[in-house]
Amino acid sequence: GGFTIPYEQFEADLIQNIDDDVLVRSLGRKFTVDGAQRLTFPTRASDIGDAVWGTELAVATADTTLAVGQRGLTPHPLTAQILVSKLLYGQSAINVDGWVRERLAYKFGTVMESAYMSGNGSNQPLGLFTISALGLSSARDVITGASSLNPTANHVIATFYNLKAQYRRNASWLFNRTYLSSIRRLQDANSNYIWTPAGFGVAQGLTVGHPDQLLGRPYYESEFSPSTIALSSVGSTAVAGSYAIVGDFNAGYYIADRSGLGIARYDQINAVTNQDTYIGLFQTDGAPVLEEAFSRARGTST
Repeated sequence: GGFTIPYEQFEADLIQNIDDDVLVRSLGRKFTVDGAQRLTFPTRASDIGDAVWGTELAVATADTTLAVGQRGLTPHPLTAQILVSKLLYGQSAINVDGWVRERLAYKFGTVMESAYMSGNGSNQPLGLFTISALGLSSARDVITGASSLNPTANHVIATFYNLKAQYRRNASWLFNRTYLSSIRRLQDANSNYIWTPAGFGVAQGLTVGHPDQLLGRPYYESEFSPSTIALSSVGSTAVAGSYAIVGDFNAGYYIADRSGLGIARYDQINAVTNQDTYIGLFQTDGAPVLEEAFSRARGTST
């Protein structure tokens, strides 16, 4: 009689790890490149000199310091390929085509997110946490009040006010959950937590209708941002360590995408093995284009 009992019941729900958030593309300013190989922007390389006080019959000497420069973004190719059995489409309890496309799109997103965070700019985007004269130099790193072990309230505050007021008004924080946990656990001399999710010094921890904020600005957690506090060293030379970053992403980080690209399914390339071929192609570039729009919190050397 045991053979009359169904051996297993299959549900269409797929058990999988939670996807990490992909944030920079939603925070930065995106452009689409049509036809051209490169997207360029004029920049103000140097400003005109200040006006001068004078007399009624005299004018200032002609200024020659105003100059225009140029920044450019060249979308770089990013590809992926996967083979899927033709038999799977009719036999699987899940939408195989939709699932494969969704996973490919997500993997494209995570690779791009990692590059927007820490890419070196060589055939890939230049990252926000990469020290570079072409993006964010070490001049935007703040170590005032920093520690090699944990963030400090003084360090967080100094990093935020390293930004001009015009950028602070539209700024957002971006950091790893490890960094977030560390600043959330900061306590005063009476073991009271310094930071509540509504901001430093706010007695009401959660404010109805308002997102969680740090120093009055929203924050975002990313698994792709640095997850350690201390700045490591090789011998006597400091190397890239951990950061939290705050800034106006829309003003300071540009992303250029090539149009007309995506994920395609081909049913003949591997027909001899009874498989369909999915090929994904995307081209993108990104870089910090306005250095003063960002401020990075850097830990001290271990």
